[in-house]
Amino acid sequence: MHTHRVVVGLLAGGLLLGAVGCGASEGGVRTGGEGSSTTAGPSTTKPPLVPSTPTTEPDDGPLVLPADQVVWQERSGGGFVPYGAVAAEVPQVTIYGDGRVFVASPGDGYVFGQPIPLRTGRVAPAALEAFVREVQGSGLFTEAGTDFGTPNVTDGPTTSATFQGSAAAPLTASAYFLGGDFTDGLSKAQLGRRQAFERLVSEASHLAGDLAAWTPDHVRVVDLTTEGQVPDGAPAAWPGPALDSFLETSGEPGATRACGELTGDAAARAYAAALANGSTTWTADGQVRNLVVAALVPGEEACPDR
Repeated sequence: MHTHRVVVGLLAGGLLLGAVGCGASEGGVRTGGEGSSTTAGPSTTKPPLVPSTPTTEPDDGPLVLPADQVVWQERSGGGFVPYGAVAAEVPQVTIYGDGRVFVASPGDGYVFGQPIPLRTGRVAPAALEAFVREVQGSGLFTEAGTDFGTPNVTDGPTTSATFQGSAAAPLTASAYFLGGDFTDGLSKAQLGRRQAFERLVSEASHLAGDLAAWTPDHVRVVDLTTEGQVPDGAPAAWPGPALDSFLETSGEPGATRACGELTGDAAARAYAAALANGSTTWTADGQVRNLVVAALVPGEEACPDR
């Protein structure tokens, strides 16, 4: 029997953390706050973690990290993006205490709404320790937050990285429109911090060297049918269990989108079928449905904050 478990999901506003990128599309959603917004400023779809301890740690002695601890996780999203892109979002880079790393690799010709493939590898202990020390010494991750400034441009993405070395709690740094060419209004100090943050983001994605394809055993499924968006293309047959057996809304007023999680063989089948499908259109339970499937990295909650 294929395993799956119910995860309550309200996907009524900005759905998930950020999105794959910024691009105008019919049926787009701005994910920077409640409702739509065209104002400049940081745009995120999940509040940052609120730490209780500073990032300062002693540099002497060996670095001890729990194997399953998320040492670094970077996401980029927000701005004006299609609903399908938001639903399909995955962390750009995730690094664990035992050196496991997962890197998003959408590849050329990626279609919004299809699963974003992840590649996996392992960071050598010495390289991971050096990276952790570098992040700790950067001064960019603090309880008070870091001032990266706000470029004068609207509907851009925000890059957020959550870091936890051997400190008791994780810390998050977020920069709006990181790496963009829009620098008007930014101070020299803000530009310097942005460049330092960019270097860390780039370094994190290259720590493991060779990466291999990865098939998840946990996936998120989001039903966008209620958005009135039925994509073009012939529907594929939904390979998973009945939708009402694992998809749920939160029950909040106005909640229409449903979210749920599949695990094990059911997750692997749905993920493979979604990669092969040319769109997010499916026939399921005798209806044409708009379903988005996304991989979940180890320990990631399928439908958080719903």
